[in-house]
Amino acid sequence: MPENQESLKCPFCLNHCIEPKSGKTRCPVCEVELEIDDRLECVFANIEKPSLPAMGTICGSCGLIQSHDTMTCLYCGTELNTTLQ
Repeated sequence: MPENQESLKCPFCLNHCIEPKSGKTRCPVCEVELEIDDRLECVFANIEKPSLPAMGTICGSCGLIQSHDTMTCLYCGTELNTTLQ
């Protein structure tokens, strides 16, 4: 992530409104609970209070939000279930 980036994009409401700092946080627009890793590269959802992201897939084991076409979690290796609508 570029050091001059002032905000991160929320994977749920797609607004650039999340303060770029590691740790637990909440989107000020849609109020979803998130946790951001120390490198500011991985965003984890709270799997105790699940919400559907506007983009991507949430690992049900660790909560990592990742690309929708990922078959195995990039963080913990859990096989991801896909659902067709």
